[in-house]
Amino acid sequence: MIQSFYLFPSAGFILYVILLLFPQNVAAQQVDWFRASTGPNPSSEKVWDVAIDEVGNIYVVGSVAGTATFGDTTIQTTQSGVDEPLIVSYSPTGEVRWVRVMKGVRSNPANQVVVPAGDGVYVTGNFYKEVRVGDGVRDTVLTSDPPNAGQFVVKFERSGDFAWVINMGAKHLYSTWLTLAPVRSAPGVLLVANYYGADTIAGVPIVADSVGTFFLRLDPSGSVRWVKKEAESHGHSVHDITVDKDGNITLLGLAFHSIQFGDETTASPAERGEWFVASFTSEGEFRWYTYNERFSGEYPFAIDADAAGDLYIVGHFTKELVVIGGDTISRGGYDGSFLVRYSKEGSLRWGRKVSGRVDDSLGTTDCRSLAVDRLGNSYITGSYSYLADIDSTTIYPPVGSRTRNDSIGRVVAKFNPDGVLDWVITNHSGSGSLLLGGGMSIALDPDRFPVIAGNFSLSVQFGDSTHVTNDNEYIGLIKLSQTKPGTPRIVTPGNGGAFLLTNTPFAWRPAFEAKRYQIQFALDTIFTRMVLDSILTETSTYFPGMEYGRRYHWRVRGINGSDTGAWTPRRTFTSRTDIAVSDHRWFVTERMRPISITTDADGNSAVIGTSLATLEIGGATIPNLYTFIAQYDSDGNPIWSRPIAPSLDVSGVDRDDAGNFYLEFTYSGRVELEDTALVSTPRRSSMGVIKLSPRGQLLWARSSSSTDLPSPGSFGSRGLAAFPNGGCVAVCFVANHQISFDGVSLPPIYGSGIILVRYSSDGAVEYAKATESNGKNATLYSYDLATDRSENAYIVGLHADTFQFGTLKFFKPVGPVAHNLFIAKVDSRGVTEWGKSITGGNLLSRFARLGTDSVGNLYWANSQKSTIVIEDRERGLFDTVKGSTSSIDLYIYLGRFDGAGNLDWVVPIGGRAELRDLAVTPGGISLITGEYEENVRFQSTLCESWSTRSDAMVIRVSPEGTIDWLTKAGSYRDSTAAEGIGVSYDQSGAIYWTGFYTGPMQFGPHDLRGSPMFLTKIGTELTRSYALLAPINRSTINEQSVLLRWVPVPGAISYDLEVSLAPPFQNYLKREQGLTETEYLLSGLQPGDHIYWHVRANIPGESLPWSDGWSFQVSEAVPMLTVEEEQAPLSLSEELHVTLYPNPSSESITLSYRLKEGADLSITFHDSYGRLVLSQNLNRQSGSGEIVVPISTLRSGCYLCRVASNGECWTGTVQIVR
Repeated sequence: MIQSFYLFPSAGFILYVILLLFPQNVAAQQVDWFRASTGPNPSSEKVWDVAIDEVGNIYVVGSVAGTATFGDTTIQTTQSGVDEPLIVSYSPTGEVRWVRVMKGVRSNPANQVVVPAGDGVYVTGNFYKEVRVGDGVRDTVLTSDPPNAGQFVVKFERSGDFAWVINMGAKHLYSTWLTLAPVRSAPGVLLVANYYGADTIAGVPIVADSVGTFFLRLDPSGSVRWVKKEAESHGHSVHDITVDKDGNITLLGLAFHSIQFGDETTASPAERGEWFVASFTSEGEFRWYTYNERFSGEYPFAIDADAAGDLYIVGHFTKELVVIGGDTISRGGYDGSFLVRYSKEGSLRWGRKVSGRVDDSLGTTDCRSLAVDRLGNSYITGSYSYLADIDSTTIYPPVGSRTRNDSIGRVVAKFNPDGVLDWVITNHSGSGSLLLGGGMSIALDPDRFPVIAGNFSLSVQFGDSTHVTNDNEYIGLIKLSQTKPGTPRIVTPGNGGAFLLTNTPFAWRPAFEAKRYQIQFALDTIFTRMVLDSILTETSTYFPGMEYGRRYHWRVRGINGSDTGAWTPRRTFTSRTDIAVSDHRWFVTERMRPISITTDADGNSAVIGTSLATLEIGGATIPNLYTFIAQYDSDGNPIWSRPIAPSLDVSGVDRDDAGNFYLEFTYSGRVELEDTALVSTPRRSSMGVIKLSPRGQLLWARSSSSTDLPSPGSFGSRGLAAFPNGGCVAVCFVANHQISFDGVSLPPIYGSGIILVRYSSDGAVEYAKATESNGKNATLYSYDLATDRSENAYIVGLHADTFQFGTLKFFKPVGPVAHNLFIAKVDSRGVTEWGKSITGGNLLSRFARLGTDSVGNLYWANSQKSTIVIEDRERGLFDTVKGSTSSIDLYIYLGRFDGAGNLDWVVPIGGRAELRDLAVTPGGISLITGEYEENVRFQSTLCESWSTRSDAMVIRVSPEGTIDWLTKAGSYRDSTAAEGIGVSYDQSGAIYWTGFYTGPMQFGPHDLRGSPMFLTKIGTELTRSYALLAPINRSTINEQSVLLRWVPVPGAISYDLEVSLAPPFQNYLKREQGLTETEYLLSGLQPGDHIYWHVRANIPGESLPWSDGWSFQVSEAVPMLTVEEEQAPLSLSEELHVTLYPNPSSESITLSYRLKEGADLSITFHDSYGRLVLSQNLNRQSGSGEIVVPISTLRSGCYLCRVASNGECWTGTVQIVR
């Protein structure tokens, strides 16, 4: 994507290219071809943007001055030294197709080009006074009123024929750049422009009181489908735009004042402004907004989206601290670049420093162009000088340079979806050349190969192509290719762990240009004792037939034709299972987004959330996009539900001992609540608190009101907790407001502040207490509240400066510390008793939650980076230091204070995880839920991530701070994620857990699909995990007897077995008790039988629950051909090469082979438990050939194929899917 209205630095494809193959360069890149324009003195061409259509044709836009030649086409500009807008189209092999120049009277470029699928070529550009636009046959002259410049949007057909042009006007244009994007969901384009005052855009009148951002939807005919004003402020700019596959529109820009998006107004940014990301629907309706404060001149340049809708941003920073969503990504050094990834809904996934050097004040890097493929790989281009770093990889000075200003080099780099460098390529300028111009731009062709357009002069070499020029600037076009596939990245399982025997997926991320994958399992580290060697087209597989207690080694590599990539690093695992997991009793799913859960003593769980469709729950209808409450009994059956209001911004939920519910929310405007309405302060947000009966009827509703102070203000609610005997306490944060609650007025709050307000059971305000600060707008807000049975309240929040709360004083963080957590206790009268500061090194805490037990101990949990330090600076005390020293990964910490504020303990729970909720039982057991990424340890327990995004987890922690057990929910699909949202408990100790998921999810052996919300009950007793082994679930066998096998359960003294002809287990074929072995020979089966079976383990004194049931089918016939057993070791040899395709398959499989010598070829298929099901012997000559293997008689399942010849043997797995 191209940035708008900001010039690139000088471009310089100069002297020659050095391809640097660093250790991180796992995908060998080379130049496929290089094309360049030519021309005499004087001549100058500049590049501003490049785009590629779906068949691979390339379109470059920029400017030209003088005489220039592109292929067989020579062009001459109207006036000497005047840059005129230029468009050049190339074929996929780099041959010039056509050239168009727009004649003007002043230097102006064509600055952006997009080519929507199935549509023409759209170009934006600038002009002064007059410009002639067309194809030389049909031209249109555009004029503007001096001294204003004009802007145009022109469409050419892909053949180069002129279609139409629109004069966008410039009388009230705030910037001289227009931003363009394909609509994706339909032909046509979306145009974004900033105007002020009254003007006309493409014939449509517009009005903006200040600076307004307008969306124009243009049809292929050039007609304006609609124009909408999307944002307005006293100072903001749009730099880039992207549209995802669903049509959602996302803006990237800078803001120096608050911005109004529809009915929502953002808070005023800090003095240095902020760069922002704002999302809209395909029809221009506002969705969400997020921002990052500018600390050191951060400048976002480009944004793009992957197939899942995740957003990627590249930008520039200088020298000082850069913080992205609370993540510090650089510190010290000179100029550098950053890469940031957001989810489709605007939550930060990661921020990376992708370039810049921290130990040398001379090196600079500046990356400004970005392209993202459908998998989330990011390709960036930019400049560097002297010694610089790209993701910790050093790139060396341009040739002949001695200081930072000597010369400029160019860099192209690819980062994987986690922001990790895959490869980097540089070229260097020399002889002190410093060229002015558009710079470099990048796009991806249909095969995801990068094409880079830029400027060069003097002598330049790319691959085997050398171009020697004079001192003029010329346009260069480079296509990179790759001969070898990249190396896959293993996703799961983690290295060195212990895993289930049959249902553990072995998964990896796709390797660049890999068409197939070879996976090997061996008993030794050098892969000579091979047990499985398979060629796959998928990026995941299973390993049937693993033996209990065996230690295995495995690896995988990519294949593209005859080229093979590098093996992944060897991974090791032990095939065993002895990790205790919890017992999921039942599951409920709904089309809703859960917000919170509360459970009474009898196990009735109330879930508060927002509907994502019209729902029928418990006999009531919930409209779409409505906040509502639904209660389920202890068996998961819905009891009742009740809608509350449309899409409330709920920030706190709790219930008292009588079962009444209390909700806190932020709102603006009018909220209808049954027969009551709350009305906020005009154009401002207010805090609403409501009480509902145990059946959800509204009992009372209360609202805050506010008065603006001279400085711009902000307001939001931030937590609620109910008192056991009724009533509640709520908290809100404010900035530059004077707040009142039902007639209780507080003094004006200048700067940032927090207000704690207590409501009685009948809704009367009992006290309202506010913090006192120094009048600055430094960060100060709360995360959560808790209460105890003595009606004390506890608050946890975040602060960045000194403030006073009652008698407590919390000091500004010192040194490199940016923010501190604070915890304060307030008694029943609103008097502060004690407070603590918790610091995390130099990094911001992300979430914090509170809970209390029956004796008044306070538990807190938070997720942050670095160490934990609990301090009471006023008393000169630092209680303890605990936790990880990592400054990279989020860590969850859990701690406990007694009622007097003395620290009992604080422990690290686990890394690479985020906290969402904390519940504390009366006995002091802590329940933690949230999500984690990749394979992490929660204390001593390894937890593998099924997905490359995030999995949800619940962790039970003893009163002493040690983990009792954990359970998780996740998906094997990279595109899906799970979040744990809320957790609660009943008097029996059973746990109730709710969360959100974006695709098919797995809870241990249970699969969930469809609705994105889950609610589950987890029993108080733990079961040891065990799994059935063989025959494979839902497979087909070809014998009348079969050996049933399962995994040994640690501590089991015997096993019970049930075999049935139909589910559920009632019509028994076989029932056995007290089996001492982990296998049983089942005989007497009949052709066509469907068999269902499960087992349970008996431990001293009790029987564990039954395992999940598996099934298999007995086939009607067994396709036995000539049988020839081969006992050769399983290996790959230079004597024999074999591949199978398609795999999986349903009808037939083609076996492609290559023999070094002519010989007999033996082909055998075995089922998952080793029985021969197909055999064929053939005689073949040396060389290559193909054999079609009929598999129509084989049932769905996994089979082991073995091909043997001359004592050599090849093995692989075959998946048959019906």
